[in-house]
Amino acid sequence: MNRYFGALLIIFISLNISCSSSIDEALSYNEDIVLCYKKVADIEERLIYYLLTSDTINFNVQFENFKKQLDASEEEMKSIGGFNGDDTFQKEGVAMMNAYRETTLKELPELLVLLANSDTLGADSVNHDALFEKRLNNYDKIIGRAFDKFFEAQQKFAARYSIKIE
Repeated sequence: MNRYFGALLIIFISLNISCSSSIDEALSYNEDIVLCYKKVADIEERLIYYLLTSDTINFNVQFENFKKQLDASEEEMKSIGGFNGDDTFQKEGVAMMNAYRETTLKELPELLVLLANSDTLGADSVNHDALFEKRLNNYDKIIGRAFDKFFEAQQKFAARYSIKIE
């Protein structure tokens, strides 16, 4: 009987060790993908600030940084691959990078030009401001939808591996 109890104890201990290492690996995987996203999102936040303050010099500097970081983060995310045969979270991260690429690289420079031209419009500035606001809101909706999908994939991943997202 002691022999069976000892064997069961060894099996139980090895399962706990392998589960905790699997959770640690899942946590590390989650952090790697989120870090790729965060690097891009932080620069995008500064871009929006410089756009809204009409700071074209800093906007242009950050825009170049944004393009470089977007490329780097997207490549890093692609190289991370899936986790235990599931690449849903990673693919949503890449989709988030694509949303930034398709939207931010096009819209924000156009919005900066639109904003710069508002000073010379006089009476037409009300329509111009409404157009600017509409385009900025549309930009935000597109990025927001991509983020929602990314976050949903992260939540599912976290639930599967018992990771607490903070």
